[in-house]
Amino acid sequence: MRGVTEFLRGRKPAVKISSRLTENPRYENRLRTTMTHEYGHVHFHAYLWELNPPTPDLLKQMPLANKQICKRETIIGAKETDWMEWQAGYICGALLVPASPARDVLRDHMEKHDLFGALQADSPDAGDAVRIVVDRFQVSQEAARLRLLQLGVLATAVPARSLFNQ
Repeated sequence: MRGVTEFLRGRKPAVKISSRLTENPRYENRLRTTMTHEYGHVHFHAYLWELNPPTPDLLKQMPLANKQICKRETIIGAKETDWMEWQAGYICGALLVPASPARDVLRDHMEKHDLFGALQADSPDAGDAVRIVVDRFQVSQEAARLRLLQLGVLATAVPARSLFNQ
């Protein structure tokens, strides 16, 4: 677990971040990403628990019903149907890696290497783009990759061959 947001009726949400992230400077980018992700839950989802809090019976059956527990595997590639995780991940990316500055920082690199259009997500060129975003915006590699996918800089589908590069 990296982060947990607990929603309590009539009180501000309680956010807990793994001490592993806070105690090791090596995890600074992951910490920034996790904190911003949890902020997305607090700012955009807390009202849901005020409007319709889980009942005591539900909490007995499902003790985690009032907690949004964020694990790496639930954040990376969250499906749009898991809308709270998807929204928190999108908010995190939009705040830490704004679209225009991200494109600006990648423009020179892509032009220098004759890269036009979306990059294949598992290619070495995509790895370079992710590293540039990690260095410039101080986010985790996973957050950089996800944001570049959201912005269409990376693509998971195989791009069509160019008519001009035969």
